[in-house]
Amino acid sequence: MATCAPPPPRARTASPSANGCTSQRVRARRGQLDPALNQALTDIDSRWNPPWPTDWQREHHIAHAAVAAGSRLDPEAGFRNFDDLTGQWLYTQCVNYTALQPGQQHLLARLGLIKPLAATAVPNPATRHPATETGLHYAHTWAAEHGTLDLPRTTHHAGFPLGRWLVRQRHQANLHRELFDTPWPHEEALARIDPYWNPPWGMKWQRRYQAARAQLTPGHALAPNQGFPGTPDWTGQWLYNQCTVYDNLHPHQQQLLADLGLTAEDARAAQPRRIPQAAAFTAGLAHARAWARQHGNLAVPEPARHDGYRLGAWLRAQRRRANRGKLPTDRTKALEAIDPHWNPAGGLRWHQAYLTARTHTTGRTLATTADFNALPAGTAKWLFTQCSSYDSLVMSVTAGAVSM
Repeated sequence: MATCAPPPPRARTASPSANGCTSQRVRARRGQLDPALNQALTDIDSRWNPPWPTDWQREHHIAHAAVAAGSRLDPEAGFRNFDDLTGQWLYTQCVNYTALQPGQQHLLARLGLIKPLAATAVPNPATRHPATETGLHYAHTWAAEHGTLDLPRTTHHAGFPLGRWLVRQRHQANLHRELFDTPWPHEEALARIDPYWNPPWGMKWQRRYQAARAQLTPGHALAPNQGFPGTPDWTGQWLYNQCTVYDNLHPHQQQLLADLGLTAEDARAAQPRRIPQAAAFTAGLAHARAWARQHGNLAVPEPARHDGYRLGAWLRAQRRRANRGKLPTDRTKALEAIDPHWNPAGGLRWHQAYLTARTHTTGRTLATTADFNALPAGTAKWLFTQCSSYDSLVMSVTAGAVSM
């Protein structure tokens, strides 16, 4: 007669005899199995037809065989003395110990895994086959520290690839809902950790929301009717974008925005954070004119500000656009009217050094290089360098230098 004993350790695939036993179990549970056959199978294995899933019984047999072969129970170390799958199964039993049937607890106790020892179990972060309970453990500890399960795919937490694990859980949850139109079985456990772990509006919106929230100080008045002043540019613009589509947002998205202080009434009165590009250029140009009247040029260091305006950074942006051929001609001419060398061919640093040298040499005669010795050391060194590389200088640069 075919035996119904569980397979030996690591033999996790079904066999013909196992399939036969499955058939007998189904018949026994329906009360259709011949009593004599039932007794014969019970004589072979008293737990051939346990009241809990047969898969559980098989995994227990594998764990029992490992313990019998000398594997020491080490729940406080993540059951690393066992193979990966068995270790994960043992950790799952520890997490769910009180929910197990008394018979299951008895079988675990025969392994040496009693309730006090189960309470010391920790998950193994190096597992390649994480049980749901393992992922939930690291998700819970991450959320306890960061307040959310919004994290990059590549994130590892305490050695566990939590970001990748959450991506898989979202995929499984979305696929399950698409196929069966019902919640995924593990969705509730993750929702208890973070209600928005897998929002219906997608993680891109959720991440931008969290980033905006991090930028806002507690009690900050958004003032949407003034274009969200006092917020970083991208944050204010993102908030304004939400206002433009407010009525189409999910009710929970609207609630999240309300948590930031942005209500439906605010959304209707919102103004854009960013001023139009033409107006922005006009403002920068006004500061450039004022700077040139004071300094005589637009060789503005990048960190420099004029009346609080970041003029150096603005001019750098205009030069980059001009060098890429993306600055409109009328704007280029407007800057050239202020300073023909606003975007010097030799680069800003060369032009700044040239202007310094011109200041130091005004009223001096430079007939020979010996005359450089009377100049400040930095200027003299710079002039020697220009003389040695004169033929390779850009023509528009040398044309300006000749007039020095």
